[in-house]
Amino acid sequence: MKKFVLFLVLILQFTNTPQILAQPDTLYDVFPLQKNLYYKYDYQHSHDALSGSPIDVSGTIDLRILDYYTVGDTLKIWQVEEKNILTHIIKFYNGVEDTLIYQDDYNYFTITESLIGNHLITIPSVVIFNYSFIFPGWQSHSPWSTISVERYSVVNPLTQIISRVAWFSQDTLIYYENVGLNNRTWENEWVGTSGWVDTLRVNQIGAPIVGISNEANMPSKFQLNQNYPNPFNPSTKISWQAPVSGWQTLKIYDVLGNEVATLVDEYRNAGGYEVEFKPTVGNRQLANGVYFYQLRAGDYLETKKMVLLK
Repeated sequence: MKKFVLFLVLILQFTNTPQILAQPDTLYDVFPLQKNLYYKYDYQHSHDALSGSPIDVSGTIDLRILDYYTVGDTLKIWQVEEKNILTHIIKFYNGVEDTLIYQDDYNYFTITESLIGNHLITIPSVVIFNYSFIFPGWQSHSPWSTISVERYSVVNPLTQIISRVAWFSQDTLIYYENVGLNNRTWENEWVGTSGWVDTLRVNQIGAPIVGISNEANMPSKFQLNQNYPNPFNPSTKISWQAPVSGWQTLKIYDVLGNEVATLVDEYRNAGGYEVEFKPTVGNRQLANGVYFYQLRAGDYLETKKMVLLK
């Protein structure tokens, strides 16, 4: 009797096991993001059209997660550097080929990550090449262009398929746990009077790796230094440091708050910088007096005073 009861208990236990496993509580990180994480892709993009010149773009693309910052409790902004090592060939119908080699050609863009639920990742349209002068509206995009996917998923691997019905168009993206976007195939075809075929193939080379950075040489905080010399004539130098990469602007204002010069207005990596300021704006010489220089980088804003004395 005891053996029968034990046997019945074992049957009930194994009968319920599939029901437990059918509700996994583990989410796979199908789009891992981490500071100084490097991705490498083999990139092949071709465009053939009846009314234009065939275009081939091939090579490798490196993507690196530079840094991140948070917006409140619900959003994280990741900063990405894209390095393109590509060969671009246009084959004109007169037999002439226009070949361009892009060595260490950089793009910068941001990724938004929701901090709610499964952490929805959203990446905007990132254009590497724009060929509207040959094919209206035709562009060559980054491997990570126009992606919207949950970072954490119960599916491993995860396949994302985007289709359009206006013409034959299918974009297939495949992600792997702790590896990220592994490969992508974008097939776009139009068979009208000006038929064309557009194909993008992206394949990840190896697994993403974490690079080694020399943190000892990196600034730990934002800092805008006093210009030197001050008072100055005929020029002065302004230096600052930024602990994270991002868009930076450095502008000069007069005592009335009017902007008189923009010295920096661009994306810059984390590090220390210095620029020289000369009191000449176009053909106009600035008058003696007090001026202000202001650094803005993300949420950081600092203003300092300097004196022009002729």
